[in-house]
Amino acid sequence: MLARPRPWRYKKKGGQMKAYKLNLKDYRAERTKLVKDTTIGETEKVEEDYNIKEVIANIMCHPTQKHKGIRFHTVAQIAMKIEKYKNDTITLDKADYEIVKKCFDDFVGYARNDGEMVARIYDAEEVELETKEKKKKND
Repeated sequence: MLARPRPWRYKKKGGQMKAYKLNLKDYRAERTKLVKDTTIGETEKVEEDYNIKEVIANIMCHPTQKHKGIRFHTVAQIAMKIEKYKNDTITLDKADYEIVKKCFDDFVGYARNDGEMVARIYDAEEVELETKEKKKKND
């Protein structure tokens, strides 16, 4: 059911289309790191940047998702689109956002530092985009 629907299904007659804005800005996260100079396995807490784009792509394409054929192809395209995006905010159409959300619903194995990322996915801001047809009429 994750195969990407055709975009015309989500266009409204008024030239508006639902979309969602995702915040992709990296954030600071604390992790435990082994101290190299000891043999007894001492650890220390280190705060590092959390590369949210890479983690989203990894979760979407993780083997436990059990995507098959065209479904995996669709998910991988969206994951690559997110991972390669240069800005801190990406706008996804409703179909792409639903696929991302479905992947996060199905994933098992979140860690403590993933809470901020998961909240950003589920709290994405809904926006209305103008379709090309309406822009042409206004010109």
